[in-house]
Amino acid sequence: MVIPSPVIMTQILTPKERPDLLHRPRLVDFIHEHIDRKLLLISSAAGYGKTSLLVDYVHDTDLPVCWLSIVESARDPRVFLDYLIAAINLHFPQFGQTSRRVLQGSKTLSDPTLFVGTLVNEIYETIPDCFVVVLDDYHLVDGSRAVNVMLDTLIQHLPENFHFIISSRTVPTLTPRGLALLTAHQEIAGLGVKDLVYAGGNSSLAAAKL
Repeated sequence: MVIPSPVIMTQILTPKERPDLLHRPRLVDFIHEHIDRKLLLISSAAGYGKTSLLVDYVHDTDLPVCWLSIVESARDPRVFLDYLIAAINLHFPQFGQTSRRVLQGSKTLSDPTLFVGTLVNEIYETIPDCFVVVLDDYHLVDGSRAVNVMLDTLIQHLPENFHFIISSRTVPTLTPRGLALLTAHQEIAGLGVKDLVYAGGNSSLAAAKL
């Protein structure tokens, strides 16, 4: 059995809404309008307000939002998954026991489908509500092929009530097949640099472009 390090709570707590937060209602509306997709990507270099936009959205939605601030230690897929389970469990205490037991008992995660099946089945069995998981600063782990493959596999098998929002300085390196399937099925949308700096009008980044 693998004993994981303790989860650092500040990584799975949603940041508070600061008084000086810049509100961008058109971009928040874009997220509301496309939250039914499996995946929303918010991608730009540092300084474009990706995290503040997501904080604004979290405090504007009635959906439960599970937040995970990514750190470099999560390049290890076991650490990444442990924090993902903890982030969901924080909002849904009935979830996580089975997935955590399988994760701790697995000597290797070489076949991502085996663990993803456990995770998805437990979500299906224990969480009836629609909910969102935010992965903030995903670029910190994007160099880990193991994490990318695990995330890609999970996205392909997400239950209908589970929606990802990924914030990153780069477009995540998911498999080409995975992105192609999401695009073909209209299950992905996103915001880029031009959208984040645009002060008025509708979002310029069409879902079909991703």
